[in-house]
Amino acid sequence: MIETDVLVIGAGPAGSSAARFAAKGGVDVIIIEKKSEIGFPKRCAEGVSKKIFEKLDLEMDPHWVTNEISGVRFVAPDGTDIWLSEDQIDLPDAGYVLERKVFDKHMAAVAAREGAEIRIKTHAIIIPRYVNMIIVEIIQIQIDLQRLRLITLI
Repeated sequence: MIETDVLVIGAGPAGSSAARFAAKGGVDVIIIEKKSEIGFPKRCAEGVSKKIFEKLDLEMDPHWVTNEISGVRFVAPDGTDIWLSEDQIDLPDAGYVLERKVFDKHMAAVAAREGAEIRIKTHAIIIPRYVNMIIVEIIQIQIDLQRLRLITLI
């Protein structure tokens, strides 16, 4: 049986961030991702706040950005629309449209550099929590079935 402190299911930005900071804190971390490639196909939108990079302690890399968001458009049910840009109003936050395939891979690489182990093509079968631990079976496609003992599941 494999033992780890933290198992993260999913190598998207949230999972990779959680794994990164857990590993940075000194615990053993395994990330499992069911797809064969991190960041493809994407599962949700690419729009993020410019402030997210500071919160994640990341330098923004222009390779991640496909477009900059500098305004908003409100559309009423009758089709009436209003455009607001940074030139017209002090917007609380602007943002970026990210190239998720590139960004997600970078986030996973940062987690790995902090010490997280990444396994792709791996599914989890969660078994009920026991006293002070969780047992999870993971299936790595075309390889084998393994059992993990862990404390925290994300």
